[in-house]
Amino acid sequence: MGRVFEQFSDMLDMAPHGPDVWVGESADYPWGRVYGGQVAAQGFWAASRTVDPAF
Repeated sequence: MGRVFEQFSDMLDMAPHGPDVWVGESADYPWGRVYGGQVAAQGFWAASRTVDPAF
């Protein structure tokens, strides 16, 4: 289970590219599109990094 979680965590990881700009990667799915749940998770992750911790 640990390796699966690590792969999942790596897939959701995003890198900052300026104020309020984040860049992430997507898995290479056979249907050639991005999985919407992954996009939502990455969006929530990025949004949580843009809020003042005191909030």
